[in-house]
Amino acid sequence: MNPLVVSVIALVVSIFTLILTWWRARSNARQVTVAVRQAINAETQTRLQRTNLLVQIEGRINDARLAVEEACHSMSVSNGSGNQDELSDRSRLYESRKEHYLNQLERLAAETNKNNLDLADMHREYRDTIRSVLRQYPDKFGPGTGFREIVKLNARFEAALDAIPSAISKVRQE
Repeated sequence: MNPLVVSVIALVVSIFTLILTWWRARSNARQVTVAVRQAINAETQTRLQRTNLLVQIEGRINDARLAVEEACHSMSVSNGSGNQDELSDRSRLYESRKEHYLNQLERLAAETNKNNLDLADMHREYRDTIRSVLRQYPDKFGPGTGFREIVKLNARFEAALDAIPSAISKVRQE
């Protein structure tokens, strides 16, 4: 066989292989682009779901806090006047609303502890609220408490606060 014919056949096969390789690479690039878009969309959906969850929980916490304040105000207004049964009823109302408020905070703490909500954001937004609740209602957070997630989240907040000075000292040493 003529060497020129062999060279032409080799050239045609090489060109065909090059075109086939280019076509496969282009197809793979499209698949990667689609996968990246899907990952971005999934991440966006996750962020939206987390934001929606937080908004729902915050709304419930706010409603419950307002109900506790209203019950507390009702008790203080009628403290001097009214019979014992009325005071007892208002006291039970206050306790039930306080329990509802703590349940809503427990849900927020549970979602944060499960990493469904960002710990840094929750630390910034709710650290003072959690501390205040722990100080305000110490009888609710003793041994065998039903609000373990709040206690656990507070411990995580405290650990984060303890880590800040050591991080600052490392930066200063460098």
